[in-house]
Amino acid sequence: LHLLRRLVRSHGAVAGVVIQTISGAVHEILERAGREMPTRQAAYELTVRWAAEEDPVLAAELGGLTDGYEVALGAIRDLVDAGFTPENEAGVLDQLAELGPVIPAAERRRAEALVRVATRVHRAGRELRIGPHAARIRVAAGVLRDEGAACFPTRACLVHGFADVTGVVADVLEALI
Repeated sequence: LHLLRRLVRSHGAVAGVVIQTISGAVHEILERAGREMPTRQAAYELTVRWAAEEDPVLAAELGGLTDGYEVALGAIRDLVDAGFTPENEAGVLDQLAELGPVIPAAERRRAEALVRVATRVHRAGRELRIGPHAARIRVAAGVLRDEGAACFPTRACLVHGFADVTGVVADVLEALI
């Protein structure tokens, strides 16, 4: 709304201008493409916590802490936002193994456990049709690449207000431009 006010002050009345958050744009893209993508964020978070509890490394490290699995949830959310998918698992684990001499063994084991849990949660999410918001963004980026303007018709698109972006948001922005 603040940006729209500034546009009206500097240019007078404007017609046909839509200001959207990235979430709003993603929703519009998926809706126009006929893609239903329920995130069911709460169910996804419960699945992450369950998978982390099932992992022996994370259970040993986080199980005794009050809401310790919140740490795993945040780390997995960051992995997914960066673009992690199960197809990346082997490469990420290889990179962690290469860092063996630099990273303390306990930290490397925790990182490996988080990668395994992220993979397990991703696969469970497919079966349960749940996922994080980043999954919607990833699908929207693919739709934009495949279908182009048909799913997001516009004569011009101004991207404003991003100091930094996650990997999946960068994919959408790149597809828009």
